[in-house]
Amino acid sequence: MRKKVTIVELAMFERMVPLVAGYLEAFARQDTHLDNSFIFEKLSMTPQHASTRLLEYLNENPSDVYAFSCYVWNAALAKSIFRALLKTQPSAHFLLGGPQVMRQAERYLSLEFDNAAVCNGEGEQTFADYLRVMTDTRPDLSKVKGLSFYRDRELVTTPPADRMYDLNVMPSPYLSGLFDHGDYSAAVIETNRGCPFSCGFCFWGAATNSRVFKFDDSRVRDELTWISKAKVQYMYIADANWGMLKRDVELTRHIVDNKHKYETPRMIYYSSAKNNPSQVMEITRLLRDADLMITQPISLQTTSPESLEMIHRQNIKRSAYTSIQQRVNELKISSYIELIWPLPGDTLESLQQGIANLYETGASTIVVYPHLLLHNTELFKNRERFGFVTQQAEDPWGEAEIVVATATTSEAEFRDGMRYFYALHMLRNARSLYFLSNYLHATGF
Repeated sequence: MRKKVTIVELAMFERMVPLVAGYLEAFARQDTHLDNSFIFEKLSMTPQHASTRLLEYLNENPSDVYAFSCYVWNAALAKSIFRALLKTQPSAHFLLGGPQVMRQAERYLSLEFDNAAVCNGEGEQTFADYLRVMTDTRPDLSKVKGLSFYRDRELVTTPPADRMYDLNVMPSPYLSGLFDHGDYSAAVIETNRGCPFSCGFCFWGAATNSRVFKFDDSRVRDELTWISKAKVQYMYIADANWGMLKRDVELTRHIVDNKHKYETPRMIYYSSAKNNPSQVMEITRLLRDADLMITQPISLQTTSPESLEMIHRQNIKRSAYTSIQQRVNELKISSYIELIWPLPGDTLESLQQGIANLYETGASTIVVYPHLLLHNTELFKNRERFGFVTQQAEDPWGEAEIVVATATTSEAEFRDGMRYFYALHMLRNARSLYFLSNYLHATGF
């Protein structure tokens, strides 16, 4: 009899394509031995629904192997469900993956259980190797690269798995028939993996050693067409820098053509390239004209030169942001600039002065996010050096750790900075006193 594998994704949105589960299944099933040895179940639901339904469902529909995809917004819930299953299904095997648990096995595994492991890198190859070991009479996880697990109450970490340099060895879950048309309202798509930057607050570049590898053009185009034909309303492009590659403009045109043919998707979300303003603005123009976006995101994070150096972001050109802002103003496209508060080197004064300078350049809206200290980032590893004081967010499902003070920002100044942003948001972003504030600033009041 074939063993059963259940892959659990606790997604941000309802009816979201379980892309991670699709990748894992598609890659594993191209191995005939694994395809003949396992059946796969993919579960995708929001943490809100999973908190009341998922554990009961998993106990009523047991599996031999459970795999959980863990992120900052779902890790607390995933951990609680995983630990409950360890007790109710002690003969099953468990694999945790994702940026929240990667290289953090001691935080999530218990030394008394030797049937659970953490994946420490890209999941597809490690997952397939893990399943291959599970077909043995006595599974030996030490044969699998990229794992951490407890054996005889000692933590074992195997050598890292090689990065997947040729992404096209992985079959497309969209084009392999793993997802049904009409079942989803939101979809994620990757056209490449990696990030050339190593920003200290972000795990994107660190997770993939910075190098960028691409899926073939024809595959990406076919996946984009599948998403449109499936009447998916919302699409998120999960590249770190959409607009970085020349082909991104042509792929955007393909998205627009699909929208005209099939009427979907209706909204596109993406993270813009940092140093390619001309390509980014052409993408913005195409999506704006197709009614696929209403505002241009600009991820600046901080205006402080000291902070930019501390977070290794000084190689991202400030002139690129200025060029994008000028161009969106010329095209009469709304924009919103994203800042993170507080980053190392930031002060209350630098935050306020930076916001004033951004509005002078014509920024339409400024959004200030609290600084979430993400696992495995450079800032996480150097939290003592930067004097971080953190507070756990009041979230029953996630594990967000909020930075409330640094060596250059006191906790009182952090709260003043957030109050400053909330006042700004109500009075300027919401346009309550937009024109009056412009006048007062211009006249020196």
